[in-house]
Amino acid sequence: MEEKIISDTKFDRNFTLFVIKAVIILLVCFLGVNWFLRLAANFLNITKIPAFYPGTKYELFVTISTIISIIILFGFLLRDPEAYGFIFKKVSLVNRWLVIFGIPVIFIICGIFLFIFKNPWRYSFYNYTLLIPILEEFFFRGYIYSNLKKLFPKTLIRFKERDILSWAVLISAVLFGIYKLIYFNSIPGDSSTTKFIIATLHGLIFSMAREASSSCWVSSFYNILFSTTNILTRTDIPI
Repeated sequence: MEEKIISDTKFDRNFTLFVIKAVIILLVCFLGVNWFLRLAANFLNITKIPAFYPGTKYELFVTISTIISIIILFGFLLRDPEAYGFIFKKVSLVNRWLVIFGIPVIFIICGIFLFIFKNPWRYSFYNYTLLIPILEEFFFRGYIYSNLKKLFPKTLIRFKERDILSWAVLISAVLFGIYKLIYFNSIPGDSSTTKFIIATLHGLIFSMAREASSSCWVSSFYNILFSTTNILTRTDIPI
């Protein structure tokens, strides 16, 4: 009985620390850097310089803030690269080829088509199909999933001696759906419920890829692939 109380107390402490750190990372990397750069731009009175804010959606601004956020989060996760899925040791040869060669091929082909057919998303293409998906994966399949796996290690489904579905997968997928709903709900199109369901299903696929491969890079590939497909099919939002 005493051991169970100690175990429950340790779980509560670890869970609380996990939530606090997750909130801090979210505030710093997804909000703080963006807010700080906007404040600095206003203070320096450079918000009207076209070179700093090309186009009408400040795409260069998004690029700079996202790159800084990725560097901050990556540096934090490098404290334990294997736990957070940055080591290729357990990744199959097929998945390695997908990550190393698949991503460059996707961007070369899709980038050409976007500019040839004058897709409205072409100026924000690499922000929303490369930088933002990588930041999302580092947070949701890097920090969130890895810590949830420690807190809720039970596996629900295994296939060919690999974990496919666990509580960590399900919880991180739902959190990803909530994040997408909050951050991208202003984009016209489907209802909020539909957007949440689609984003959660995407998160489920990415998290299952992370679980099966033990690699954050593999889930990043699928996020980039889905994001690229989405951009190619969107023509309703002018830049």
